[in-house]
Amino acid sequence: YSWAVTVGSLPAGLSLNSSTGAITGNPTGPFVGLTSFTVTVTDSESPTKTATASLSITITATTLKVATTTLPTGVIGNSYNATLQASGGVPSYSWQLTAGSLPAGLTLNSNGTITGTPTATGTSNFTVMVTDSETPTAQTASAPLSISINSSQPLAITTSGLPAGVINTQYQNAFLSATGGVQPYTWSISAGSLPPGLSLTPSTGQISGTPTTTGPFNFTAKVTDSTIPNPQTATANLSITINAALTI
Repeated sequence: YSWAVTVGSLPAGLSLNSSTGAITGNPTGPFVGLTSFTVTVTDSESPTKTATASLSITITATTLKVATTTLPTGVIGNSYNATLQASGGVPSYSWQLTAGSLPAGLTLNSNGTITGTPTATGTSNFTVMVTDSETPTAQTASAPLSISINSSQPLAITTSGLPAGVINTQYQNAFLSATGGVQPYTWSISAGSLPPGLSLTPSTGQISGTPTTTGPFNFTAKVTDSTIPNPQTATANLSITINAALTI
């Protein structure tokens, strides 16, 4: 026998073997549902005889799911790139954010790629939704995910020494400094004390004032960064010496 589809067509991705009558292949969609067609068989008699039949094949879609369960950790200031994955349904897929938000600086593209350069540390929780290409009615699936962004460097105080002052004379402006972590920083004295008359501005790290007592004063400076949800801290042992005023 010789076989052929003479009216309509097979579902996309399937084919008819003309010599064996076998219908094989992988349905590719996007149509899901009933496909009707007519087959004709021809024999080898001379003259040939033919017969036809109306047939149909129903294609169903597997359940659409978000296959991605975790996403890689990013680093502040470094380029980020990750791709969401789905299974089932009918490709191609379209993605969107339905709840929460990505880390600052990152964007979810409709093709499922998450790209950008994160500008803040912390963990962001969000929900993604994928939509397939099934017709006439597309499937959707959602999943909660999160991305953590870490600091590029550990927090550290870089100030190693501070200028001396003179009693009853305004102390020259001195600023504590730090690197790493996430700005802005908050400064404090965690042990010891500054010379009487001097104070530390928490938001800037500035030490200013007019000292009222001579001598060396030892203290521990502490800096706290803005990492969310667990701020980093760093300390350094420092000292300021207040000298007596010069006399003539």
